[in-house]
Amino acid sequence: DGYVQGNITAQLVVSRGKIRGNIDANSVSLRVGSDTVSEITSTMLEVDNDAAFIGECHIRPEASGGFRDR
Repeated sequence: DGYVQGNITAQLVVSRGKIRGNIDANSVSLRVGSDTVSEITSTMLEVDNDAAFIGECHIRPEASGGFRDR
């Protein structure tokens, strides 16, 4: 329902809108209706059947803790 153009760093990302930018989060959920073009780095990624995702996904072990350095 929203639009983000830019990088996101957060503990939790839940999207039902458009994202154009990299995501670095502990947990990412792309819900029905989301349209995401991104490089995602996360310990957990959920993508609903009717969500659109174009890009790369890097799953990091939970034990690493924290976000990657940029």
